Amino acid sequence: SVEITFDTVDTGGVTSVNVSKSGPLPPSGFTIIPADTARYFHIQTTAAIKGPILVCFHYQDSWVRGYEYKLRLLHYDSLSSSWQNITNTPQYPDTLKNVICGQVTSLSPFALAEPCCIGASGNVNADPEDATDVADLTLLVDHLFISFAALPCPDEANINGDPGGTVDISDLTALIDHLFISFTPTAPCQ
Repeated sequence: SVEITFDTVDTGGVTSVNVSKSGPLPPSGFTIIPADTARYFHIQTTAAIKGPILVCFHYQDSWVRGYEYKLRLLHYDSLSSSWQNITNTPQYPDTLKNVICGQVTSLSPFALAEPCCIGASGNVNADPEDATDVADLTLLVDHLFISFAALPCPDEANINGDPGGTVDISDLTALIDHLFISFTPTAPCQ
């Protein structure tokens, strides 16, 4: 559910929330939740309003793959064509009540997001099962040497845990070592 609190309403109107599976791509390093069927919240109002708007979203534990405290409430700013983190911290997300809130001055798409790298790195192809396998190796080779295509979650490809997050041949070497040689664990997500 969604709670919307307007600071000042000059003229009443109708406020609607439409939930869809499509919306602007998330910022690098984040996944819109729930990951299996992303939810974008499109909020509109016909009311004449002034001042800030408080929006609060209730979510389910099952939507979160990683650490709940890392959830972020994103608002799409159509003027800059980018997502803005509007999470009111430190009190949100409230992991006991499963609610996250933020304050905005305009209404447009909203989404709940979590870091795309959960636990340990290695899921280069963003497999929903979070498996690290030959498919990840194939995508990393393609990214580094063939198509140079963008990775779904660059943090997952930082196999060796480079503090700068650079994805290079040393990550490929670490992934080969992990899969076929020493089976050494991949670096934790940063």
